[in-house]
Amino acid sequence: MPFTIDQYSRRKSMSARGAMAQALSRFLLEQIFVHPGPFQFARVFSQWPSFVDKFVSPSACVLPGEWRYSDALMTPTLCPNTVEPKGTVPGQMANDGFGLYKLSELEADFEISLRASSVGERDAIVEKLEEIWRAPPLLMSESTGPRYGVLLPLPEYFGVDARFSLLSARLIDNEETAMREHRDAVLTVSGQTIQVTVGPVSPLRLTVNSCQILPDGTEVKLR
Repeated sequence: MPFTIDQYSRRKSMSARGAMAQALSRFLLEQIFVHPGPFQFARVFSQWPSFVDKFVSPSACVLPGEWRYSDALMTPTLCPNTVEPKGTVPGQMANDGFGLYKLSELEADFEISLRASSVGERDAIVEKLEEIWRAPPLLMSESTGPRYGVLLPLPEYFGVDARFSLLSARLIDNEETAMREHRDAVLTVSGQTIQVTVGPVSPLRLTVNSCQILPDGTEVKLR
């Protein structure tokens, strides 16, 4: 039976920007801070929390900002290692499959708005968040070369990866937040990924004179 697009394993449940916000939220929830003992974010929202959501210290919210597209191609490019099904059936011609085609590069800015109950707790969070945007294995990788930022998977957007790096940070202190024992900060993070779409991929056929060579090496005479 032919391979159908419904059988293709890579799927999209939200936009690339939404998937990037989800990836950042998961990444922040994994972080462990120290003040004086270890603690983590109680909640991390991937969109602005509603009025009924109660504040639990410490919390953070990932807010998508401006996004940009670049390097759009006249002809979409097939992404490596995304073609399914893999391999062929011995003695038979390979079925057509599907793969991911790159349409353009996508760069988006995200604001991480965080809130703590004390200055010390907030400072511990900000200090750690200023350090986590480096991936030592990537910096030492001979194959990929030096790279600043962290790579995070986007399971909600075809399973591609996104790179995130820190752009800026600022503390927010005023009389009103101090009276409520809210200590806020905002960090701006840049994220880069690719915009893709699913498209058909036909097996390679090499034609020589009056013969056609199939991928398994079988020679077929043409009429």
